[in-house]
Amino acid sequence: MRGVRAVMICLVAALALPGRMHAAGPAAMAEPQGDLDSLAYGPADGSGSMRVVVPLGTAVSPGDAVLVAERWF
Repeated sequence: MRGVRAVMICLVAALALPGRMHAAGPAAMAEPQGDLDSLAYGPADGSGSMRVVVPLGTAVSPGDAVLVAERWF
């Protein structure tokens, strides 16, 4: 009798619970970010890069982009 009662409880639960279960929607929605660099640093000025030869003692400030070419001896 105990086994029959357990089976009945399982059947009732199986019929009752699916109505309570559903796929939850997204918890939070965020707008897509277009360009994180322009958001953080402001829009680009569009000047691009240029190539210049500078003396060895030239000061470099934070934020300066420097590309050092290969040097052959």
